[in-house]
Amino acid sequence: VGGWVEGRLNEIWGVDAIGKTTLAIQALREAQKKHPDKLVALTLTMLRRKAARHWRRLQRQQRLSGAPNDTDTLADVLTSLSSPEADPARDAEFRDQVRHVCKHLDDAERKILDLRSKDYTTAEVAEQIGITPVALRVRMTRLRQRLAAAGVVTDWL
Repeated sequence: VGGWVEGRLNEIWGVDAIGKTTLAIQALREAQKKHPDKLVALTLTMLRRKAARHWRRLQRQQRLSGAPNDTDTLADVLTSLSSPEADPARDAEFRDQVRHVCKHLDDAERKILDLRSKDYTTAEVAEQIGITPVALRVRMTRLRQRLAAAGVVTDWL
């Protein structure tokens, strides 16, 4: 009973101040002993997911409070969540690639990404674009595959 599933990403969630970070650090220590080479990739994934959750929470609070939305474009949002580059030239190339992918999205796909980035639930997004939640999940899976092929992190989707 209990423990971690090896080879899978385990999400730790709960209310504030119950020790999620402490538990995650302990899990990282154990992983470092077993697989030190995989620790960096795991840490980056965890940080990206935590940053994406925090950003979505802020977007949702902003939406619910009626405050005006940020003027960031979809491509800029995707790039900020995904860019692995520290080199400005490579970062600019990555931004161009993400913009190219975004140009080839249809209106429904853009709306799906926009609503999910604002922390709408799958049911809410499905209702907004007028399809069933099951059909939306299929579209999101295909969309994740296209974005992943372009190098865009899709953990937040």
